[in-house]
Order: sequence, then C-alpha cells, then structure tokens
Amino acid sequence: MNERDLEKAALRGEPSYVWRAGQERRLEMILRAAGERARGRVL
Repeated sequence: MNERDLEKAALRGEPSYVWRAGQERRLEMILRAAGERARGRVL
C-alpha cells in the first residue's frame, strides 16, 4: 500500500490506519507504568 492509499483509508475512517500510532503510544505508556510486572507471567 502506498502513502496515498493510506491517506485515503484514514479519511474513510478505517481504524487499522487511523489508530495505529495512538495504540502504539498507549501500549508504551502501559508498559512503562507496569514496570517489571510486564515481564512476569500469568497463572
């Protein structure tokens, strides 16, 4: 997909293109807040 296609998709509101950067930013915030717990394991 080229840059123009991505822009058109974003204008149409396709979430996978519109929210990608925001999702990455939120994940980074969560991982920073979780600290070492993010490297633990779920029982």
